[in-house]
Amino acid sequence: MWAPARHLAVTRTGGRAAMDYARTMRRVASTVALALVGALAQSATGAPTGHAARPPHGKATRRATPLHFECADALDDGTLVDGSQVASLAKVTRTLTWTELGPPPELPPRDVRLFCGPDVDGDGERDAIVRLNFDNPETGQSAIDAEQLSYTWLASKRGGGWHALGRLTADVTGDRDIEQSVAFVRRASGQYAIEIERSSYASETGCRITGYEVFAWRAGALVTVEAGDRSPACAPCGCDNH
Repeated sequence: MWAPARHLAVTRTGGRAAMDYARTMRRVASTVALALVGALAQSATGAPTGHAARPPHGKATRRATPLHFECADALDDGTLVDGSQVASLAKVTRTLTWTELGPPPELPPRDVRLFCGPDVDGDGERDAIVRLNFDNPETGQSAIDAEQLSYTWLASKRGGGWHALGRLTADVTGDRDIEQSVAFVRRASGQYAIEIERSSYASETGCRITGYEVFAWRAGALVTVEAGDRSPACAPCGCDNH
């Protein structure tokens, strides 16, 4: 999902991977964000990084309007109505393969949010974005209090229980230099999709660098259908020009 992060953790698993990833992310946040834009554009076009057909810096693709849905399972802020679902959602999270951080630690999640959505996979049942945050048991006393391991995936409710349709993203939260949002959107074709937008400031210029990735249901799987650069125009002084 986050291509540069894979190279940091692909040879490690479990809590050790999460610890290494968290430490490294705090040193290279802006570098990761810069590489992310090229990686997202490459995944959408198949072109080599730096040569992808994407809008020039400052001529960003307009962001689709995030969609909000109501359902009986969660409140508007994603809080579960039935707290007994936490254990089952955590269990499903651990069945998925997370190459960025490794599997979640064997601890109860610190926070669980479920954002209801439309029927993305076309099975007649409404789906949801699920996000679980876990404490990192190996970061030690020097870790930022708000720093947690966050796992986000797309779920579908079948037979009264939530099942995974696919992974969306895994990240370390608490880094003030990196912002991320995940939301349901509707594409120009009318198809429902999920959009992830990530942004950070480039250390060289102070300009905000923003990349986005759109996931949709194709041929029975959740896949990337669009990605690219959404960075605002910025002068070298580090001031955004809107």
